[in-house]
Amino acid sequence: MSLEAVDLLLTDSCKKEPCPWCISVRKDEEEVPFKANGQKRVNWLRLIGLFPSLGINRVICSGGEPRKLGPKFYELINTAAQNNMYVTVSTAIFPQEGDELLTSMQQSKKILVGLPLDGSTPEMCGLMRGEGEGNRFASNLHGLKVLQGLDLLDRVTLRTVVARPNFSNVLEIPAMLLNNGIELFKLRWKLYQVNPLGVHKDEYDKWLIHTLDFMRIISRLKDIKEMGEITTLPVLAADRHHLIINSQGNANMVEMEGWLKEWPDIPSLRYRRLGNVNNEGMEQIIQRFRGIR
Repeated sequence: MSLEAVDLLLTDSCKKEPCPWCISVRKDEEEVPFKANGQKRVNWLRLIGLFPSLGINRVICSGGEPRKLGPKFYELINTAAQNNMYVTVSTAIFPQEGDELLTSMQQSKKILVGLPLDGSTPEMCGLMRGEGEGNRFASNLHGLKVLQGLDLLDRVTLRTVVARPNFSNVLEIPAMLLNNGIELFKLRWKLYQVNPLGVHKDEYDKWLIHTLDFMRIISRLKDIKEMGEITTLPVLAADRHHLIINSQGNANMVEMEGWLKEWPDIPSLRYRRLGNVNNEGMEQIIQRFRGIR
């Protein structure tokens, strides 16, 4: 299996109530212990230093909220960029004036950001990700304007999870951005078909949409004249070619284990443990990943 990126879960959580699809907190702690359980924390800088020699040239810094790692976070992403690696910062905190993340982006074109936007209104964003996300709606829009003013908008990927609650509203997001002066054609936009994985793992009827309906939404969005690049991740793309390493060093990959009984067009996903980077060589884990068909 080809390895396109390594997803580093730098922190375990970002807020009190995780999003339904969050991979940082799970019910089945015995299978994938994403929360602290006494294991040694990962030395991220050491790990980043190993990646180029292993043929890894792209990392995703996520979590939880990766920027909760503190000052070490900026040392980490700047070091990765200096090692000629592309770094995508998957953050829910939109950059504002004077933000250190903006400084890092200005210093290196290899540092990108992924920002969540699941609706065209504060109420919809709050419904999808919790009240705090709705309260941050205005500052998030301002953050996009700040990025645009610094000519950094082409290094932003908006991330939208398409689910039952926001299914119709997703089509209103482009007009909202254009009405607020955002140059839509410069943005990358990645849309995900939701698959509950976290504490809401069994609430399929509340969140899921059929794959065909998801692709219809994508088709309508691509017809918008001002639209920039759109990429998609339907649940059927269960083979995500990503290695996921959490803050305790557990290395996992997403794989398909079957089909949902009530939703026969939706695969059931699980995490497959490949080892722990604190206990064995990173090279062994990479070889194990690449050996899986």
